[in-house]
Amino acid sequence: MLIYKKIIPGQSPDLSWYDELELPEGRTYRVKGRVVRSLDSVNTTNTTGQESNIARSVGTDNVNQELIKNNMAVNGLLVSVQPGYLFNDDLFDGFTRFGSMIDLGWLEGIFNDLELKEGFTEQDMRDEIGLGANNHPPSKSATVNDFKKRLNGYISSYKSHNNVLPTTGNCIDWVNNIPHSFVQKQVIDMVDVCLKSHRCTASVVAFDSAKTNSFAAKHCDDPLNTIPLNVSAAKGGGVKGTYFDRALIKSLYVGGDLSFLGYTQGIEAEEVGYFRGKAQEKIDAANKAFEEAFQKRLKQGENFKMFSLEGFVPQIIGEEDPKQIIK
Repeated sequence: MLIYKKIIPGQSPDLSWYDELELPEGRTYRVKGRVVRSLDSVNTTNTTGQESNIARSVGTDNVNQELIKNNMAVNGLLVSVQPGYLFNDDLFDGFTRFGSMIDLGWLEGIFNDLELKEGFTEQDMRDEIGLGANNHPPSKSATVNDFKKRLNGYISSYKSHNNVLPTTGNCIDWVNNIPHSFVQKQVIDMVDVCLKSHRCTASVVAFDSAKTNSFAAKHCDDPLNTIPLNVSAAKGGGVKGTYFDRALIKSLYVGGDLSFLGYTQGIEAEEVGYFRGKAQEKIDAANKAFEEAFQKRLKQGENFKMFSLEGFVPQIIGEEDPKQIIK
């Protein structure tokens, strides 16, 4: 059952609203108690001024925050779930609710005051709180990508301390020690992807688009017309469609002699040749398609069009016929 308490701007929340909820305790932390804090005393940014919601792979979801803000404006503060978590005035969880409070003009909030258990790091606690504490409505639960991001951090930390990668079992235990709503197949797949990425770095030099551009600047005859191309694919082999298609469109739009410089990400050394071969096959197929288009151009003359716009789907209510293409 969801329980709300109405708050008007300027009103202080009451600690007794949470009396029915036990103080939570996790593997890495315990909550000493609940505190009322001025919102302007709570730190939500890192040393560079960026929001420190690192549990989210893409940061705080602004759409979700708008929904929660509207819910809070109408219903008030949800007190049947745990409030946000603070550690030494740093916000560890509750970024969406915190932002909504600020937008609504609230001055104070209630927070769980954290204490780190012996034997764990602040990052351990941040991972457990940030990923697991949102596993309730109406919060947006941590996604697979959120967990992958922090799991990669765990793997890197484990390797730096032990000079060896953690086992699959270690990683599965790490995920399962944090509250989540994934089935175990999702957990195993997540672990396999992350471990594979770290294993491949032992035998393959890591490249991304920026690093490939830097390489092209030093080693290609025409670096300004050389496009980085990620030739990896999660399943089945081949070139990732978005990278390849974007590069093809650029070559048509800009013109000139553009060329690709391929690289892989998350591919083990034994498989690099396979993905490179798949990339060449796709480039050959594209060149064949363009040659066929050129031959059609010769036959049709100026009537030939490489692309045509059929029109637009009807979207304006009351003005456009929902059964007709808009020309």
